[in-house]
Amino acid sequence: MDGSGAAETRADIALLALPAVAMLAVYPLPEPVKRSFALTYTDPTLVTAFTAHYVHLGAEHLIANLIAYLLVVGVAYQLARIQRSLPQFRVLFVATLVAVPFALSGLNVALVRPRVGFGFSGVLAGFFGVLSLTLSGYVRRALRVDLARGWDSLPYFADLSLIGLVLVWRAPGTWVVAVAAGVVTAAYAGRLYTNLRRTESLWHDWVSRPGYAELGVLGGALVLAFPLLAFPPSTGGDGSVVNFYAHFLGFSLTAIAGYLLPPIDGVETPVPAA
Repeated sequence: MDGSGAAETRADIALLALPAVAMLAVYPLPEPVKRSFALTYTDPTLVTAFTAHYVHLGAEHLIANLIAYLLVVGVAYQLARIQRSLPQFRVLFVATLVAVPFALSGLNVALVRPRVGFGFSGVLAGFFGVLSLTLSGYVRRALRVDLARGWDSLPYFADLSLIGLVLVWRAPGTWVVAVAAGVVTAAYAGRLYTNLRRTESLWHDWVSRPGYAELGVLGGALVLAFPLLAFPPSTGGDGSVVNFYAHFLGFSLTAIAGYLLPPIDGVETPVPAA
């Protein structure tokens, strides 16, 4: 790696660390101060619409979000780096970091409930959307079969189907979402299987490099685990409530917006052979 490449990597690491640093900086503050940064749905401000997402009152809540964030964003960044799509990743990362907090806060305010919202999990759900898009691009480049960017919506529909199934216990009507998304997923999978049957060698040689296949598997496991992590059977403790709406909106916003975002340079750069 040359000097400019090393400097670019350091800048990326600093950028990715910002949310974690913000969460860690806010947590030691006195509880009254932290609560002043939280979003009161009936009395919102532009400042608390953003700061609320970095407030955690309990250590368990903070640690869970920190670990999940570092894992999800770390894997997504490495996948983007390998497939040479870092410009696209950076745009999605910054857009998620800036726009999603306000979008989620706007949803909570619009629903008008006498509650106080805080925590990073809604924004974290947005980064799961970034991971799903980055992973699908990685797999498309790894396969010898030429697949269009339209296939990048497959992980979203797969997760949407799983989300519908996970939420059936709470909202029976979500089985309709599960079935509809499942049909779309099955149609994509069927077409993919047909395309893959036409080639004797599925993967490009670069996939065999140490850690490349394992990284893809880890990314896939995280994407498939998202519905269980974001929509748990437990609704929280100490009177708290898990905001399923925010989790779904955060994930959907980034997945859909990222899908609609064209390649930054107008073309997709292939992974080098060596």
